Amino acid sequence: MSTAIREIIAALKVKHEGEVALLNPLAEDVAELDGPWLSRLVAEADLENWGTQSNLARNKLLDAFALELALGFDENALDFDFCDRVVTELHGALNLQEEEPYLFWRVFLAFDAGEYYHDEDQRIHPVDRYTRPQIAEIVRGHVTDSD
Repeated sequence: MSTAIREIIAALKVKHEGEVALLNPLAEDVAELDGPWLSRLVAEADLENWGTQSNLARNKLLDAFALELALGFDENALDFDFCDRVVTELHGALNLQEEEPYLFWRVFLAFDAGEYYHDEDQRIHPVDRYTRPQIAEIVRGHVTDSD
């Protein structure tokens, strides 16, 4: 299961990096590459297909994605912008009646916290202040749980 999720994440990363590389010369003055320029990496149909291919219920699939993103970010194999984009798009693809799975929700909130400064103290970037410690805690908890 993790291998399949890692392969999907690798394909999404290639697409993400390709778009960012194309936009970088156009957006030198732009603080973030969010917005109308980037296409969607994940749609609800993708979740349906991945769930069918992996034989996982949607909640299990989302938790598997969240864990792989957290592990990749914690190991510095995946960057914040990519992880934040994927987890945000996964969240956006959820059916409004669905309840977010616990692990997915924790990872989503950890990346969401790194998107902005929470107060006037801007000495530490929000990714370093909020996201990295939360993701490290999630990863530690998972490693402990699975031992």
